[in-house]
Amino acid sequence: MPKKTKRERKGIRAITLQNFKGIGEEPGRIELAPLTLLFGPNAAGKSTILQALLLVRHLLNGGDPNVDKLPLGGDMRLGGFENYVHKHDLDRTVTIGIELGLNSDGLAFEFDEFLRHSTQIRTHFGEKRLSEIDVFAGLGDAECACFEFQIRWWEDQSKAHVFGAKITVDDTSSAYIVTTPDGAPSVNTKFPYQERRDDSPFDVPEWWEATSGDHAQILVWLTSQAGQTILQGEQLLSIHDFMDPEGEEFVVDLIACNILSCHTVGALCILRRALDKLVHIGPLRAIPRRNHQARIGNDLERWANGLAAWDILSKDTRSDEERSLIARVSEWISRSDRLDLGFELRLQETVVQERFDIVGEVAEGVLGTAAKNKSAKEQAKFKQRISEIIAPLTDTAKRTRRFRLFDQRHETVVEPGEIGVGVSQVLPLVMAILDPSHEVVSIEQPELHIHPRIQVRLADAYIEALDDREDRLFLIETHSEHLILRLLR
Repeated sequence: MPKKTKRERKGIRAITLQNFKGIGEEPGRIELAPLTLLFGPNAAGKSTILQALLLVRHLLNGGDPNVDKLPLGGDMRLGGFENYVHKHDLDRTVTIGIELGLNSDGLAFEFDEFLRHSTQIRTHFGEKRLSEIDVFAGLGDAECACFEFQIRWWEDQSKAHVFGAKITVDDTSSAYIVTTPDGAPSVNTKFPYQERRDDSPFDVPEWWEATSGDHAQILVWLTSQAGQTILQGEQLLSIHDFMDPEGEEFVVDLIACNILSCHTVGALCILRRALDKLVHIGPLRAIPRRNHQARIGNDLERWANGLAAWDILSKDTRSDEERSLIARVSEWISRSDRLDLGFELRLQETVVQERFDIVGEVAEGVLGTAAKNKSAKEQAKFKQRISEIIAPLTDTAKRTRRFRLFDQRHETVVEPGEIGVGVSQVLPLVMAILDPSHEVVSIEQPELHIHPRIQVRLADAYIEALDDREDRLFLIETHSEHLILRLLR
């Protein structure tokens, strides 16, 4: 279903949906601009695009198609196949198509590099003639890959599974993967196509069946027995003059497997890498606690409530990329010609708090008991004495260097919970937007708790961030007229 568009933009270009949520039998294709605004009344289906992308990401990472709560989606729930299939009709097939513009490297398989680094192949080729072979060089120049995933419900096993997947490269070659309920895969891929399966979920062009010639021809069938591969097609490569007879069958088989891998596994890996760089920020961002402790590792799930941004600020060690990102975020939230929030980010050395929180609680209990019915002067003496006891512990304690919010007006460090809610809502947005490692950024209602002036300035951050890399995609679900009008200027 997905068709290549005339645009040459890299990254995710379009998504096509059929029998998914509110979209029925008539496929709906949505073109995705680098900055795509989703607006309309409540329950109009604005979240459907994001849910479809998250579902495909889930499937490519080995997830169950009958998923309820989507990874990275925060509180977003699909409710299983029965709930996301159109009209809850288990006889329908859910189809999700994605069009992906490839970067200059094309697909994952480079034939020239493959030859140069394969000792086994070199033993069957003359060294002088190796440089004359230029077979399948066009794969590295591929510009577009289209993916189509079909999900069905198997009544006898009471489960959903990915029934079929189709990968098309530059509208010229396709791989068809069909699975059975027991998970056994079969791959039919022909260059050109030579065989039609009666149970194939895809429409195969008739001219493919009749085409023959010098093009590579592959007929591959993978059964449930691991490693069993039957290859047919003596005209796979016109390289008979380049190799010795004993090596011909081996080389044909080896190259055929790699070409097939390029069109299936290689293409799917590129899509998975793009979706693995997706972050989603929900409509309500959490306010971090005092002395927020960063989670170990890069947990993309925590972007849903915004805490991933505070994790980066609270880490004791940071990469050069993270330090550069923090400096850029600080500039955006503090400069008068940017968001002008009245705060900046400053690096500060602090004592690790865990044990001092306990000591402080004990000290407060002792103080409360000892100073009961005492004068204010005597209570002050108790506090001073407790401070003297804790001070030596502080001097030898483990310390960490974290970024803190600095109030420019009052010239003091503050905690997110001590100031207005707006700062805690907008800072995760700015950090996600300005981080070039996030290929796809989805944000729900970025305008919540933010002044209209800030909403307008936030639109400028989106625009600037698109210059970081050409394959970025922003999905903005919003009701803000200020944001919409600014971006439409």
